[in-house]
Amino acid sequence: MSKILVDTIDTRSGTTNLAIGSTNSSTVTFENGAATGHMYPAFFVSLGSAQSISNSSRTVLQLNTEDYDTNNLFNTSTYKFTVTSGYEGKYWFAVASRNNNWTSNRHILYITKNGSSFVENEQGAGGNYHGNFISATISMTTDDYVQAEFFQDSGGSKEVAGDFSGTALTYMTGYRIGS
Repeated sequence: MSKILVDTIDTRSGTTNLAIGSTNSSTVTFENGAATGHMYPAFFVSLGSAQSISNSSRTVLQLNTEDYDTNNLFNTSTYKFTVTSGYEGKYWFAVASRNNNWTSNRHILYITKNGSSFVENEQGAGGNYHGNFISATISMTTDDYVQAEFFQDSGGSKEVAGDFSGTALTYMTGYRIGS
């Protein structure tokens, strides 16, 4: 086995773009120091602290704690992952939520695309710390965005759990799987 160790690689054209691998879907390209290509961009964000969800109202989850965001496409102020030019393609997204010590007649977790429901997972009455999980593969073009939303109808406001001792309890993650 051989190993190549370098501090800097300059391309013949003088650009900072470098492709590693073949032309198949496992190619990783570096553009100005950020990885692109298969499985990039990628991100993981979570709910930093518990969030109150009003009764019978869809609410955007305020995913404001970023573990990583390889290409700075997740906005922790608007809670949106937005595709910019050059990052179009198919993405896999997943969202999980956990009730913060309450039961409900039902609760629904959504992944929305451009403000409209794309997929949802509805749960009936469950245990005090019941959770939801949902995932989807979504085609994304420039300026498309996804968010996570939550609905519950317990009769009053309830909380979804935030991070607990460094463990993400309510979160969203995703990455590009191809063009």
